[in-house]
Parts: sequence; C-alpha cells; structure tokens
Amino acid sequence: MSLSKFDPKSEFKLVSSLDPAIDKDASNMKEYEKDHDFDLLKFKEGEHPTIFIIKNILSSAQAEINEAHIRVELPDDIDLSQLDVNDEEAMKKIKPKVVREKQTQMMMKYFNKCCSEYEEDGKRFPCSADTFSLAIVQEIGTIAMIRAQLGEQKRKG
Repeated sequence: MSLSKFDPKSEFKLVSSLDPAIDKDASNMKEYEKDHDFDLLKFKEGEHPTIFIIKNILSSAQAEINEAHIRVELPDDIDLSQLDVNDEEAMKKIKPKVVREKQTQMMMKYFNKCCSEYEEDGKRFPCSADTFSLAIVQEIGTIAMIRAQLGEQKRKG
C-alpha cells in the first residue's frame, strides 16, 4: 500500500449537522458526524440544505495556521541543557503538553481557507466565516481542519 497523495484541488461537500433542512429522524446522524458521508443524510420534503464546498489546503497553509495556535511545552522540571536526547529511557519519561490557544480563531481560519463557497438551491455563492453563525463556523472549520490534515483519507470515528 502506498501513501495517500494530497490533491489540493479536490473538494467535497459538507452539510452542517445544525442545518434545519435535515430530517434527523430519517438520517443517520451518528454516522454522518463520524464520516461526513453526504449520502447518510435525508432532507425534509421541499427543503434544501446549505452545502459547504470544502477544498483541501496545502501543508504550508496548514502549518501557518497551526503555528499560530499550537505549541508544545515541556514540564518545568526538564532542563534542556542537561537532557541527553540519546538516552531513550530519559526521553520516554518526558511528558510534553500540547497547548492549543485561541481555538475558535483557529477554526475560523480553517473555515475561511477551506470553504470559499457554499451552495443553495444549486447555485454557488462566495463564503466567509462572517456569513454564518459561530456554531456552524466552528463545526465546519473543525471538519475542514481534520480533512485537510488527513488528505484524502476519511476520518475514523
């Protein structure tokens, strides 16, 4: 098996789980929230969802976003000047902490980078984070981030 290749031009369609057009009784929401497989959704008669067009972004753009919002901290009792990186046992004892800062801003950046269009009634419109509620932007931004980081692989629940 070879590594999954990253296609920055590929896109996929996504509907917010908060969309009122979704018939939640007829849809498999639990599975949709895991896999975001559009075919798992059923819509209320006569209603159409807002479909977000999510595009992959390059690794360099992902790194720029992550650099601004994620850092790794070592425990206070670790003295880097005394640390022997060749000592496997000592290295195993170090428990770094990943600190995420300004998560909402991070999701908004992913939303704006990955979702430049949305579709309603078969027509595409320009999209920005300011167009939709914060709850929807966070949901779509989180999914876009995960999808961008995994490339073409599907998120596993």
